[in-house]
Amino acid sequence: NIFAESKTCVDIERPVGIAVHPSVSDPSQHTIVNALVAHFGKNLSQCFDKIEGKKIPRPGLVHRLDKSTSGVLLVAKTNTTHAWLQKHWSEVEKVYFAVVCGVPPKSGKIDAGIVRDRFDRQKMAVSDELSAKAATTFFERIETKEKISLLKIRIPTGRTHQIRVHLSAIGFPVLGDEKYGGKKAERVFLHAQKLTFPDPDQDGQLKSIESELPKSFLVFF
Repeated sequence: NIFAESKTCVDIERPVGIAVHPSVSDPSQHTIVNALVAHFGKNLSQCFDKIEGKKIPRPGLVHRLDKSTSGVLLVAKTNTTHAWLQKHWSEVEKVYFAVVCGVPPKSGKIDAGIVRDRFDRQKMAVSDELSAKAATTFFERIETKEKISLLKIRIPTGRTHQIRVHLSAIGFPVLGDEKYGGKKAERVFLHAQKLTFPDPDQDGQLKSIESELPKSFLVFF
């Protein structure tokens, strides 16, 4: 779903279960990037990742969401916009909602570095190694019922699997996230609900895009 489109940006809602782009672990062509290219053609920023020395195209992608995470995604249509958004990315507020196993404190802050798991290259892990990338997660408990809790989460940083790894590390894994110790469920209950960012089309004035919380998140409460 496309929320909004301008000459420079596209705001979309990403459904759960569809990868943002093809990868070594998931080479499927049924991805958000493929859909974007099919819709916009060459009218996307030219972004690349370096993987094992090779340049892999990631057209339009300013940021990502895990395959198991639904919600808002920001796409750049020009290289200038892409560079501008990345330069100002530290100013972006990212709000998520998660259903977790257990009853966390009413609110909290998790400061813990993240590295790739030594034993499973498909996972990340909390670490105090010098090579670990700094990561901070703030959470607020909104509702609890029968040892299942709904959390509102803010992340000033955006590391791979950050929310999932951090919540698992403090003993409250995301429901459905079996990779990080969560109970089996119909999906991983993590949703990117709101993105507030400096709008390159409006001289940096803050703009918010929001996605309605999936109804499946509320059935527990």
